[in-house]
Amino acid sequence: MSNFISHSFSRGFTLIEVVVVIVIISILVGLGGATYINQQEHATATTRVARAKTIATALEQYYSRNGEYPGVGIVAQTSATNVSTILRIDKKDIVDPTAATGTNSIVNYENYSSSTATVFRYRGYAANLTTCRTSTTTGYCEAFILSYRDTLTNQWKEIRSVQGQSLLP
Repeated sequence: MSNFISHSFSRGFTLIEVVVVIVIISILVGLGGATYINQQEHATATTRVARAKTIATALEQYYSRNGEYPGVGIVAQTSATNVSTILRIDKKDIVDPTAATGTNSIVNYENYSSSTATVFRYRGYAANLTTCRTSTTTGYCEAFILSYRDTLTNQWKEIRSVQGQSLLP
């Protein structure tokens, strides 16, 4: 009988060995998943910063061509195609990485209330603020501030226009 008992235990793994292997695999999968999610968020945040810089550069180039920045109503249109045409940049560059494709993620700072969404907020400054902020077809701005949410630090960051620094707060 003792040969039967010792012989039967030597054929496979014990329950404790199986549980230990399952725990180790679970820990490794958990660590790998957390790392993957962290890398995805870092990539999204990096893309957002790059797109904000692209928008700001396009606004500066618009100023070079026209002698003014576009009005807030023009930049905060709902049509990503129109805005990308006006700024002469690819349509994907005005879309936040977490937004639906084709959506204009540039919003009017004055009408924007949520502090957690990931959008680009555009504020225009000019001697005649009404013209700068409200017109959807004309109007100009002498300076701008473009804000975006850095999701890694959970803070709003700003890019300020090169021109019109005296108008900026």
